[in-house]
Amino acid sequence: MLKKDINKYNTAQPSGRPMGRTDGETARAAGGTAHAVLTMFGKLLKTVLCICIITGCLVGLSVAAVIWSYHDVEMNASLASFKLKESSFMYVTDSLHIDSVDNAEWTQRLRYNAEEIRTRVDFTQIPDIMKEAMISIEDKRFYEHHGVDWKRTLGAVYGMATGNDTAGGSTITQQLIKNLTGENQVSVMRKVKEIFMALNLEKKYTKDEILEAYLNLVNYGNGYYGVEA
Repeated sequence: MLKKDINKYNTAQPSGRPMGRTDGETARAAGGTAHAVLTMFGKLLKTVLCICIITGCLVGLSVAAVIWSYHDVEMNASLASFKLKESSFMYVTDSLHIDSVDNAEWTQRLRYNAEEIRTRVDFTQIPDIMKEAMISIEDKRFYEHHGVDWKRTLGAVYGMATGNDTAGGSTITQQLIKNLTGENQVSVMRKVKEIFMALNLEKKYTKDEILEAYLNLVNYGNGYYGVEA
């Protein structure tokens, strides 16, 4: 047998290098392992993402259902039935002989103030400049919205989320409801309930009726309530 034929069957590695994989085979094996790991990680990530999406949808639907359950909530009583604490007055007359109470000349002698100094007045008795001033300060789009100023509401939500000090988003209608019901706790669901109550209240009453109730209710400080006081 020729020497060149014998060399064809010699499997020993040159320079004493042991038999094993070539550099190309090692690289391919490492690449295959990395691909398998990445594939497994991708599947895991997709699974977690799907779970999060499904969970988020379920939570969102639950929250939406709870919010919608308040869509027809209203105040327990009408505006006229709410009893406000008002001041009492004593009148006297010098007439000795009177045919009727209406024919006598009466003079206010005493005024008794309860916890809240208030004299209720009709809408027509309130000066227009007072109405315009309160609307300008408290709710400048009062005659434009339907109980909720969504622009101010979203601004208040953004301010709360970012920690910025912004003005509240309550309208005159919402402030009226809060004061009449006495519900002023700080909570999201209370605010949601108040929003639906405001929307429903404006379906039953005119803007002037709501503004009249508010101007007779609002606290001006030092125990004085309502514009007349």
